[in-house]
Amino acid sequence: MKKTKITSILALALSAMMTFSACGNKSSSGTSADNSKNKTSQEAPTELTVVFLTTGPQPADQALVEEALNKVVTPKINVKVKLMPINFGAAMQQYNVMLASNEKIDLLLTFPNTYQSLVAQKKVQEIGPLLDKYGQGIKDNLGRYLKSNYVNGKIYGVRPLCDMAGGNGLIIRKDIIDKYNIDTTQVKSFADLGNIFKIIKEKEPNLYPLTYGSQGIGFAESVLGSSIDWLSDYFGVLMNYGQELKVVNMFETQEYKDLLKTMRDWYQKGYVMKDVAYAKEDQHTLVKSGKALGYFSATKPGIAQQESAQNGYEMTVIEFAKPMAGSAVFSWVVPNAAKTPDKSVQLLNLMYTDAEVQNLFAWGIEGKHYEKKSDGTIGFPSGVSEKNSGYYLNTSWMFGNEFLSKVWQGNPADIREQTKKFNDSASISKAFGFTYDATSVKTEIAALSNVWTQYKLGLESGTVDPDKTYPEFIQKLKAAGIDKVIAAKQKQLDEWAAANNVK
Repeated sequence: MKKTKITSILALALSAMMTFSACGNKSSSGTSADNSKNKTSQEAPTELTVVFLTTGPQPADQALVEEALNKVVTPKINVKVKLMPINFGAAMQQYNVMLASNEKIDLLLTFPNTYQSLVAQKKVQEIGPLLDKYGQGIKDNLGRYLKSNYVNGKIYGVRPLCDMAGGNGLIIRKDIIDKYNIDTTQVKSFADLGNIFKIIKEKEPNLYPLTYGSQGIGFAESVLGSSIDWLSDYFGVLMNYGQELKVVNMFETQEYKDLLKTMRDWYQKGYVMKDVAYAKEDQHTLVKSGKALGYFSATKPGIAQQESAQNGYEMTVIEFAKPMAGSAVFSWVVPNAAKTPDKSVQLLNLMYTDAEVQNLFAWGIEGKHYEKKSDGTIGFPSGVSEKNSGYYLNTSWMFGNEFLSKVWQGNPADIREQTKKFNDSASISKAFGFTYDATSVKTEIAALSNVWTQYKLGLESGTVDPDKTYPEFIQKLKAAGIDKVIAAKQKQLDEWAAANNVK
């Protein structure tokens, strides 16, 4: 989850992002989905719209990639793929509009912490029986991680198979760190980063060391993310890496209060980009343009190389929180507007079992968008770069099974093995496998989401004075029903823990 690009986004997200042991690498292409191709060979192919996330504009060669995909997919499952990438910064709002209007979407990648909400609002379809029939490859590869998508014994989506955990760290331009000989080994906690920001600000007074980890995502997700099991929707969480089954209001914890105090101090000292609460560009654009030097992100093996490719600068990672595998993950779902959910699951199964399909989604066309390098990785062909490539998403973690994905140049050739070890090293929340059913409090969650959206960027970026604004924020959360949501979540967690002998 990841927790990559699951992680800059996560961080984002957990950070986004901000948010995330072992990964399998089984290939089960001989599935019911494959066996069905002969039965449908005389029928017109079913067109499936696949909605996913991107950090840039619509790829110029999107149609060419669709054509290449369909040469592989159509003979297997009689499907034609239509790609619909949506920029991270605008995706949350666009998702809401598209789902509310019942726009035709056949597969959609959800954000962490929105999966259960979509289930509660009945906007996505149950796919458990379809996985039994058409998705055995998905089930084989995900193994025990499949349980993170169950809601009341039913499954409505599946998580990508990639880095299944995430830490937290600062992603920052390496040239600036090297220029001033900054010793990053002295950073033991989030607060220690202030010493680095102080040096940079003194040496480069016109630069801002810090911006958000993803447009619209608060700093709490990016800073506290890996030490919290968010339990689906932020409103009632488990602290201490999910090692205690006591659901608390994160916004009233000392950790959150300390975060607000620190961010306010940094903002007033000029460490945080001035218009951070209102900026419209994503974090990569802000770094490329020189408006900011770094941002918080979820961390994983290869994150420095991944973010360097996105930012146009070599980036370094300063980690300040260890990884955890929690319950909040990106997930592939089948929205209600999908008229052929069986075909959606068949396509999804190929993304988890067929390396050719996974790599077309992730990297485009070999020889045009990438080529093999001598060290076993892939990279741009001669004359092609990030700036002129017609298809460079750099988000292989999204598309089903990343362990089938080719490794991009600049990453270690053994990055997949490193990722497995990283997953093994992560703390696992005691609530892993618990899925919260928010149906009974969906009205309260909608109200709470509105409150947090109103306050989080201003408060968590330090733009507003928490001494004045924080009490008002807490009062509005109470009025919106956060205590009711926490009580409902605690009751379900207690019942799940008792049924599964978790203490």
